[in-house]
Amino acid sequence: MEYNKLISTLLEKFPNLKEEYEENDHLWNLPHCVFEIIVLPYIMLLYQKNDNKHLDEMGQYLEQMCLSKDVKVVEVLNVSLLEPIALKGKEIMQEIKPFLGNETLENLEFWERKYRF
Repeated sequence: MEYNKLISTLLEKFPNLKEEYEENDHLWNLPHCVFEIIVLPYIMLLYQKNDNKHLDEMGQYLEQMCLSKDVKVVEVLNVSLLEPIALKGKEIMQEIKPFLGNETLENLEFWERKYRF
């Protein structure tokens, strides 16, 4: 996965996010903002709806990001998604952990330890 294709691969994998992305043209080509402003609330919504199928798909996508050789992709994952999830509290972290791959889980647990949850 490459940083310059991060948003296009996200929208390809999750086409239901495309409309919101297009409505927020101030976020275009800003992966950090897209992941914090669009993807994070989407994950929270999936969690609230108990939509395990889509949470699993998101977990797989996040694992691909985590395994990317492009450090900027891993940075987006950590700074704009996993750290904010950790800051939202223990409940959401515990609920999404089963849907995360090993590397993503390790990264989330880093933030969990950092904020001592």
